[in-house]
Amino acid sequence: MPEELLKSTNSHSRRYFIGGSDARIIMGGDEAALLRLWREKRGEIEPEDLSGNLVVQLGLATEDLNRRWYQANSGQVLSDIQRQIHHPALRWMAATLDGRVEDTGAVFEAKFMLPWSFSEEAAAEKYMPQLQHNMWVVAARTAVLSVITVMQPAPKAETGKTKDRLNGGRNYLSQRQSGRRQQKTANRARTLESVASTALRDQLIAELKDLNSPEQAADWAHRALASKNSLVVADAEQVELAFQLKLSAFMTDRPTVEHAKALRTPARRGQSRATSIDKTVLALPAMRRIRDREHVRSVAKQACLVCGRRPTDAHHLRFAQSRALGRKVSDEFTIPLCRGHHREVHRSGDEAAWWAKTGIDPTTTARALWLETHPLPAISGKACAEDPTSAIVNKPIEKAAAPQ
Repeated sequence: MPEELLKSTNSHSRRYFIGGSDARIIMGGDEAALLRLWREKRGEIEPEDLSGNLVVQLGLATEDLNRRWYQANSGQVLSDIQRQIHHPALRWMAATLDGRVEDTGAVFEAKFMLPWSFSEEAAAEKYMPQLQHNMWVVAARTAVLSVITVMQPAPKAETGKTKDRLNGGRNYLSQRQSGRRQQKTANRARTLESVASTALRDQLIAELKDLNSPEQAADWAHRALASKNSLVVADAEQVELAFQLKLSAFMTDRPTVEHAKALRTPARRGQSRATSIDKTVLALPAMRRIRDREHVRSVAKQACLVCGRRPTDAHHLRFAQSRALGRKVSDEFTIPLCRGHHREVHRSGDEAAWWAKTGIDPTTTARALWLETHPLPAISGKACAEDPTSAIVNKPIEKAAAPQ
C-alpha cells in the first residue's frame, strides 16, 4: 500500500476509537490539546503533523533500541510488537502496543524524554493514563514503562580507580532502570563552576524578591529546582535559606534585620552545613522531615483511606508541613491511597479542600499509622502510654457547632 494511502487510512480509522495517546490527552491538563483531539475525532480538522516534533521523532527513532535494550538487560522476551487490539466489549477502546512481556503479560511502553524534563515522578504522571488505558484494553494487570533519555558523563575520580558505572562510562544513552542512582550521578556531572554558580545564585535570590504570595513561591520552586540543583553546595544552601525566609515573610509579614544578615552572609569554604545556615533566625522554626522507608512500605500495604481498594500508594500530606524547596513532608504524614485517588488529590490544587470534601481527616490516620510502626516508649515500667488517636482510623471531620 502506498505510504500516502496508508497514512490516510490510519488517520481515518483513528477517528472511531480512543487510543492510549488519546487517553493521555484526555486525562491531562492541556485544554488546547483536548479541544484539538475532540475536533479530530469529529473530522473537523486533520490530525496534527508531528514530523517536526523533536521528542516524538526521537521516540520513534529509539523505540526499537528501547525494546532491544530492555530485553538484553531484563532477560524478558517481548511479543505483540505494534499490534493493534480492540477491547472485546467496548469497541471504541483500542491500543497499539509497543510490546507485551511474554512471561507476565505486562504491557510494554517505550518512551523518550529530554533530560531537563525527565524524572521518575514526571514520567509516571505523564504516561500513567496511557498505561492504564492499554492495560484495560488487553486485560493486563501490570505494565512496564521503559524511558530512554540522554545523560551527561559523570567526572572520573582523580585516582583513576573509580569508573563511571553509568553504562560502563561509554554510552550515555541510558535506560532508566536504576533511576535514582543515575539521576544523582547526572546531577553531580552538571554542577556549575564557582563563578557561574555564584551568578546563578544571585539571579535566583533576586527572582525571589518579586514573589508576592505562597502560590507564586510554589510555582517558582517548581521552575527553579533544576537550576538550584546545578549550584555548588554553599550557593544551593543560600538559595534554600532565601526561599525559607520568603515563606516565613508570607506567614509573618515582618522580615527582620537578622533575616537580611543571614541572607547576605555567604557560607565560607570548609564550613559545615550547620554553621553555614543558622535556621534559628527563621520566623518559623525549621520542621524535621523524617525519612523511614519501612514505614512508607507499611503504609502502602493498607487499604485506600477513601474507597478501601488495594493496592495503594503511600501519599504524603503536603499541607501537613510548610513547603520546602524540592522536599517532601516528613514520612510521619503518609496515608494509603489507591492510584485513582492518589492521582486525583495531586491534581486538585488545594489538597486541604479536597480532603474537606471527602469528610475525612487524614492527619488522624497518619498519626495512628505512625504509632503502629513507632510505638510510644514505656513510662516507669508500665505499658506504653496510650495515644487517643491510636484507635481511630477513619474519622470524619466534625464541623464546629453554630453559636446559640
